[in-house]
Amino acid sequence: MKKVVICQHRLLHYRMGLFDRLRAACAQRGIDLHLVHGQASRRESAKKDEGSLPWAHKVQNRFWELGARDLVWQPFPADLRDADLVVVMQESRILSNTGGMG
Repeated sequence: MKKVVICQHRLLHYRMGLFDRLRAACAQRGIDLHLVHGQASRRESAKKDEGSLPWAHKVQNRFWELGARDLVWQPFPADLRDADLVVVMQESRILSNTGGMG
């Protein structure tokens, strides 16, 4: 079975249904889908728009506030390093995307 990992720096509540349906569709095609997400930054947490899925891998993000911008480092679970495909968000603020998965 192929293993696919999607990384989101945080899981938004309105995307939960999408990821549940995507996981079910992948399973029907012999693909083991994993979702990795962290938590909101201090500034983002005011939006109160986070969700959670029991099957997702929740990691502890690290944040640095630089002026009006937040930088984030998201660790990558060791048990998913053998994934066939890793999909990351295209955001320059996610430092862990630049040098591989940390």
